[in-house]
Amino acid sequence: MNKLSNYLLFSILDYIELGHLIIVAVLFAMIIAILFIFRSKIKGNKRFIKQQIIKENSIREFRIDLLRGTCSYFDIEKPSSVINIPIQDFYKSFGYSDQEELKRWLDSLIRRSGNPEKTFERFVINKSFKTSVLVIYKFVKANYDQKVLYLESKIYPSIRKSDITKGSETTFSNLDKLSTHFNEMKKSKKKNICAYIIHLYPHDNIVNKDSNEKRHIYLLDLLNKYLVFIKKNLYVFFYDKSSLCIVTTKNKKTNKIKNYSNQLIENTNTYLALHSLNKLLDYKIGIYLSKKGDQETLKSIVEKAYNAALFAKEST
Repeated sequence: MNKLSNYLLFSILDYIELGHLIIVAVLFAMIIAILFIFRSKIKGNKRFIKQQIIKENSIREFRIDLLRGTCSYFDIEKPSSVINIPIQDFYKSFGYSDQEELKRWLDSLIRRSGNPEKTFERFVINKSFKTSVLVIYKFVKANYDQKVLYLESKIYPSIRKSDITKGSETTFSNLDKLSTHFNEMKKSKKKNICAYIIHLYPHDNIVNKDSNEKRHIYLLDLLNKYLVFIKKNLYVFFYDKSSLCIVTTKNKKTNKIKNYSNQLIENTNTYLALHSLNKLLDYKIGIYLSKKGDQETLKSIVEKAYNAALFAKEST
């Protein structure tokens, strides 16, 4: 009997030791998995930080010599690495129709004819991002006697060209192009359409002769850094230089519209504060929801959202 008891006791102890070993093995496997996930997250964060650095420093300086037909440029983070190319190669980085518009823009700058735009905006295929991204060329200065122009370009990598009809990501377009698509969609799919307008304007005591151009750049920067990450299936365009319009077909209920407008407010406040613009500029957000049965065009919807923003501005 004693032998049997001892045998049972040792068997139980062996079972307990085996159970301990299994628990230890499971815990060890969990620790290894956690370390692997943590290491991957660190790598991912480093990659994200690197991408952010690229985004923030994607500025390029150009010297365009129209008389000699040459173009010199360098990236602002590598000022010593100057690249010289024929001006035709510079033109070829744009689409064919854009090339002609670019030439007319450069010509208007050097001739000082009328009141030429200070910026030139186009989607350009960028090898680093493997897609067409928005690039803005800004006039800096000129030597009019020698016909030399100095430009600065900035890439907005989060603002990418996409197919309007897919609606799978943020689409940066213009009101005319979007109108046909939305008007047809409203007839066939009977969807709600909600338009948000962010209208940026200077405080009453601020005088700035370049305010329209600068506000346009600020809104693009805001869009690039914050707004495109808030929500997918957005359609974005400028109503005017100081008013950015965001259109979506996803927000149907009042609470969702309110939540999204709060996100817009939060991100706009953050941007203005971080760039020390909140003492110079103010903004208002206008919202208009067109429901399924409403027979309204996109232009009418956007105009009502814009008027709501102006009304809010005048009421303060």
